[in-house]
Amino acid sequence: MTAQQQSLETLLGISSQRKSLKQQLDAASIKAESGRTTLADLPTVQIGCKRYIPEEYIANKNRKGRRSWIQAYGFFLTEVSPDLRTLQTYWACSKCDERGKSSLFVATNTTSPIEHLRRSHMITDADGNAYEDSSRADSQPPSKRRCLELPTARSNVNKAKELTVGWIVTANLPFTAPSNPYMRRMLDLHDASLAKEVPWSRQSVRDTMRKLFEVKKGAISCQLEKAVTKISFSFDMWTSPNRYAFLGLHAHYLDASYQVQSRLLALRRVWGAHSGDNQATTIYDIFGEYGIRDRIGAGVCDNVSSNDTCLASLYRQLSPAMAEEDIRNNRTRCFGHIVNLAARAFLWGEDPDSFEREAFTEAAFQVEERELRLWRKRGAVGKLHNLVRFVRASPQRRELMKSLACSQRDEDDYHLFEEDRAAIDLGLMQNNETRWNSTFMMIQRAIRKREQIDHFITYLDTKAAEPRQRVPVQDHLSQQDWLLLAEIQSLLKPLYEITMRCQGWAKEGRYGALWEVMIGMEYLLNFFEEQKLIFSPPDGTADELQIARASATTRCSPPRADQGRGREKHLPQHTRDEYTGAFSQAESLDDDHRRCIQISINNCWSKLDEYYSLLGQSPLYPAAVILHPRWNVSWLEANWTSHEQLVWLRDAKNSVREFFEQQYPRKEQSEAARTMIGKAMRQDEPSQFDQWMQSYDRYMMEEEDELGVYMRQGPVRRENLNPILWWKEHQEEYPRLSKFALDILAIPAMSVDPERTFSVTKLTISSQRHSLSPEIIEEIQCLRNWLGHQAITVGEVVSFGGDLMGWDGGEA
Repeated sequence: MTAQQQSLETLLGISSQRKSLKQQLDAASIKAESGRTTLADLPTVQIGCKRYIPEEYIANKNRKGRRSWIQAYGFFLTEVSPDLRTLQTYWACSKCDERGKSSLFVATNTTSPIEHLRRSHMITDADGNAYEDSSRADSQPPSKRRCLELPTARSNVNKAKELTVGWIVTANLPFTAPSNPYMRRMLDLHDASLAKEVPWSRQSVRDTMRKLFEVKKGAISCQLEKAVTKISFSFDMWTSPNRYAFLGLHAHYLDASYQVQSRLLALRRVWGAHSGDNQATTIYDIFGEYGIRDRIGAGVCDNVSSNDTCLASLYRQLSPAMAEEDIRNNRTRCFGHIVNLAARAFLWGEDPDSFEREAFTEAAFQVEERELRLWRKRGAVGKLHNLVRFVRASPQRRELMKSLACSQRDEDDYHLFEEDRAAIDLGLMQNNETRWNSTFMMIQRAIRKREQIDHFITYLDTKAAEPRQRVPVQDHLSQQDWLLLAEIQSLLKPLYEITMRCQGWAKEGRYGALWEVMIGMEYLLNFFEEQKLIFSPPDGTADELQIARASATTRCSPPRADQGRGREKHLPQHTRDEYTGAFSQAESLDDDHRRCIQISINNCWSKLDEYYSLLGQSPLYPAAVILHPRWNVSWLEANWTSHEQLVWLRDAKNSVREFFEQQYPRKEQSEAARTMIGKAMRQDEPSQFDQWMQSYDRYMMEEEDELGVYMRQGPVRRENLNPILWWKEHQEEYPRLSKFALDILAIPAMSVDPERTFSVTKLTISSQRHSLSPEIIEEIQCLRNWLGHQAITVGEVVSFGGDLMGWDGGEA
């Protein structure tokens, strides 16, 4: 090649070592994947002095997609100007490109490319369609189509579509929100070309969400596959505001980094009866969708009998050979539901459901006076309920109560603490008959605002002209009523605190872990036994609680030598004032109110005792305590000391050991390992005595009892010990037992996640969105849950293949 020819090629931008179009596209794609997808990052090819961008990387929502067979033999390239504006679109022949030539044809129609393939490469369409015009990108001629417009990367359009779905599902917005004219104007200000290319219609957003859900569901399946533990699950049934029956199903496990995870697997509509068998079939199908039927662990649910039927049917579908005892072993009860039953028994008696039904009936038929009388039968709590209802019945009464509180503050002319000033702005809280914690919070708020309530009642009694404008006399709270409410608050507080503690996700092995159930039950039972002593009759006669305890076969605490105030001398000095203060307040109650408290304590204790006995049906509860390094078996040995409790201790150890050996069997030592041991023994040529000792050694090694070794080491005295990390660090020392422990640490104490899902779903199905189908509701809630737990991401497209991020196998 002469110097003159070389100079001419350089001037024209032609390299003597020309790269093919395919090589240029591959190199540009790799470079673009490593950075942010801006217009400058789009893959480009150089042909002569001109630059081209592959047509598929430029967004155009009006383009329906090319269907011509010629795309298998070439590239559709769009010419771009130096300032990155789109010009004409061409078809480049890949066969010519392989030979080092550049053959470009205007892509207005396919006639010229088809003729070129037939004449130059002897290629025709297999269907015999020699000439067609189906590959046009738009119905308009190129002179009117996107000429001199800034191109928009398709990946950016996909990002915007994903982010729009994430915005809608997390903010509970309708699918029409993106098409709001003000939102469109705001998007135009940000990037008009991008806003023009994104389809904002309701149906487009809906279709994007469906595709995104299917892709992300696959990503969740991959996460479940990588779990290091068995996959436990919690479930519950719920009726939505638009009258669909839904089953909420959550998975619980430890991921590859040993972090506790919770995932909503489905919010599935249940057809037909809500029977246990029907629910089991639905759950079984969902497990199949995620491919986890062979990895299922314990099931967590509340205590209704249909759940027992459901789990029995489900486990038999998962493993037809599973025995009845194995099913019971894997059934764990929602601790929150147990506490709820105990608290309702404390408040409403032995049959709280009858009161709930009666109160609901009176409210449904709007028989106000009869409903007020019904609540008054409940004593101080009922009167407070009616009083709060009276105040909240009109905005004028609420405003009057607040203004009276402000005027009282000004008249007293003294400095209020910050919390006292805040109490003036707080309103009274109304309880309902179904949620006991609403009653606790109503009492708590009323005690904080007692002075304001009393002042409000007195003001109306003296100033109101008509009796109906005053608080009914029957609902006035006396000094004894306020004392009783204070006692009820203090007695319900442990129930409330243990509920709040155990409804977490146990991220560090506590605040929602299974081991907290048995310890929490022991704490509550001991607390109410102590309160029984405080509220026992002064003459020491047996009351209902003593009779119940004497006849109970499920729990029998060691005999207490000290009763009542006699226990004061055994208390630490710093707690004696609180203990004696409780006695003083209890002794200030009259006999009727004291008797009321005694009966409530009895009802609550009996309900706790009933479910404490049911914990013994599953070895998972004592195993959860034993396998916590901080407690080990020492905790049970320290708390179960009576004759009957020693029997419990023995049975608990045996059941844990049997479950461990059955579910986590020893692995047979390989033949190669046995051969290596034999060679090592022969090298030293031991004596006959040494051989006898070594055979005994081998027997002990093969029969090594990991559980026994662990229990003999005793508890690890370390505050705030994370049991998950401890077992992770001791996996080599306890290869089988660590799996057992980690599986248990993945089991939640409560089935609270389905309840959370139902609560947020109720916000989604507003009064104006009752037309949402069950399928759409499930997709919205699953995506919302996965995004909330950071299990998936949206809007982070980094590759130029596929329609949306992850849809071609990318990251979730």
